[in-house]
Amino acid sequence: MIIDWVIDFFCSRKSFPIVLLSPLPYSLGDSAAEIYFGLLKARREGKKLYILRPYNLEWLLKYRLTNRELYKIESDYCYTLDGNCREKLIRFALTVGYIPFRLFNLLLRKCFGMSLDESYSFPRIGIITLWQPKRSMKNFSKQVAHSFNWEEQFNSYLPVRLQSESVARAEEIRKKMGVGKEDWFVCLHVREPGFHGDFGRRESRNSSISNYIPAIKAITEAGGWVIRLGDNTMTPLPQMHKVIDYPFSQFKSDLMDIYLVSECKFFVASQSGLVEVAVLFQKPVITPNMYVWAVAYPYKSGDLGIMKHVYSRLQGRFLSIKELFENGWEAQEYCGSQSQDFKMQENSPEEIKTLVCEYMDSMDDKEKKLTALQINASRRRTLNAYRLLEEGKMPGSHDDHKYRVAARLECNGALGREFLEKNWERSSKN
Repeated sequence: MIIDWVIDFFCSRKSFPIVLLSPLPYSLGDSAAEIYFGLLKARREGKKLYILRPYNLEWLLKYRLTNRELYKIESDYCYTLDGNCREKLIRFALTVGYIPFRLFNLLLRKCFGMSLDESYSFPRIGIITLWQPKRSMKNFSKQVAHSFNWEEQFNSYLPVRLQSESVARAEEIRKKMGVGKEDWFVCLHVREPGFHGDFGRRESRNSSISNYIPAIKAITEAGGWVIRLGDNTMTPLPQMHKVIDYPFSQFKSDLMDIYLVSECKFFVASQSGLVEVAVLFQKPVITPNMYVWAVAYPYKSGDLGIMKHVYSRLQGRFLSIKELFENGWEAQEYCGSQSQDFKMQENSPEEIKTLVCEYMDSMDDKEKKLTALQINASRRRTLNAYRLLEEGKMPGSHDDHKYRVAARLECNGALGREFLEKNWERSSKN
């Protein structure tokens, strides 16, 4: 929107000392990802990030601000939001400036089933230039995308933390949960349809928590705790030693949602919003049941994942990982775009346990050496993902969005060693 363009124009000057950013206010995953890339931008430009956020007017604007603790992070590259008069005035002006556009968008949707771009409903200041040098670029350039050296940025430690008073409050709650300061724990999140109410659609995004129980037991047997994250629409876990079904506990809050991710030893995650919080806090991420590989992949060196098995109805068999990487966009599921020619099958309990144990066996190894096959698979994945991007075969892959996608292609993580050996040339399901 014009407000975003004007502010971005003045802030784009090298002499301007601040990176202004207004993350998507209603989405935890998008907010966390945009804050992370905002901090990366501030670091590489020698500036500091200032996070702009509107006030929550759910009764009027029909949206609720996402986790408020997310905006209270501290970093060497971020101004701390302290709620002073200046900050309140900025938030008020930002909120008032967008109310008419948001209300008009709601009216269009209600009366005509139409919607304007999100930038007419929410401030999107500083977003596009997180991934590209200028706000408006006529053509996508792979060379420009490579010039950001995303791999190096992802692997270079970025200091991010909660405010000290937030940590103090969270640690008191942690004691009540029974997890001592000397205890290590793992966060677990397995996406189910209840939170977004997407029963019967986007099913490939969801997984069964029961398939994770052997992996949970492997973690607790190794001496760790497991804290399952999510909301109370999820399937409850059975009672297990050193396992906390946090969504159903008295301890759930915005603060603890963020604190637990920031303090975990590693995070066993679905490809959903919470994984972006783990990335923001530089936590190791293990991702079973990956349903998309092009625009989402293990970020950092040491991060591991395994794909859901993809069955081709046309060929009457499951595809190998090599075939999957060489296939089109339709062989993965994202935003409900999965083709009817393919269906997905969850990873087995044994596959998930093996992946988690593979990580735990090497989690104290700083070198994180990969096998030749892991390196080759990641290289193939990147090349084919760039091909899909440049050919315009990804949803929303217009030139502005392509740079955002390109950043996701330059990852340092890998697929699990044993899973890859079994499924690279031929699916183990066949």
